[in-house]
Amino acid sequence: YHNLYQYNGSWNNITTLVDFANDIICGSTESFSTFVVAYEEQSSGDTGGSSGGGGGGGGGVPDVLHLDRWWEICFGDCIIVYGKNAAYDDVEVAQEILEKLKEELIAHGSSTVRQRVYQDQIKIYNESELSDVMLRTNHLILIGGDYANSIVAEVNKSYKFINYEGMRWKILTPGNEEIKSESGAILEFASSPYSDYRKVLIIAGNTRKGTKRAKDYLISGLAGAGERIAIF
Repeated sequence: YHNLYQYNGSWNNITTLVDFANDIICGSTESFSTFVVAYEEQSSGDTGGSSGGGGGGGGGVPDVLHLDRWWEICFGDCIIVYGKNAAYDDVEVAQEILEKLKEELIAHGSSTVRQRVYQDQIKIYNESELSDVMLRTNHLILIGGDYANSIVAEVNKSYKFINYEGMRWKILTPGNEEIKSESGAILEFASSPYSDYRKVLIIAGNTRKGTKRAKDYLISGLAGAGERIAIF
């Protein structure tokens, strides 16, 4: 996390607000001394978290993420992103994901994670609003296929979960078979193309209908405990 620290014999975290969109960090103090903005990387062992994702203690983001505990991606700094070419349906999906995410983080997160929820620090963005810093320092929940969302297209270069040709795209199964139905969809955790220390969660479909179906699978718990599921 990015935090504001003050030195009074030792470094104290005095952060009260982090606003990534406007590059603002605020803190509260009763005296003047040395201040610094620093980046704190939580490990998966902090506050009881498990590197396998099953600890449920609300620590840092686990090394391995599972779709049945998808909200753990936001145990660290995270944002939800829909594409610059997205239809309004994708915005609605993002809003539903955010509401369910807040519910799960309050139920399963640490006090630090819950504070971020209460302070509305987890936000939805159009990809056109993102700075390079925001892309590098956040885990990303990405809504829509690679035509609607160019960040998804960037991830797809390495993971090949969508076969894309011109205006035509089809979700691929783990065996690289095309899912041809309109409601075909994918849910997948992948490494961020912008940082070796960040993850992305892809929520995408062949059509708007498919993306909505992927969302429904995710928030209802139907996606299972894997890192990837193709939905026919």
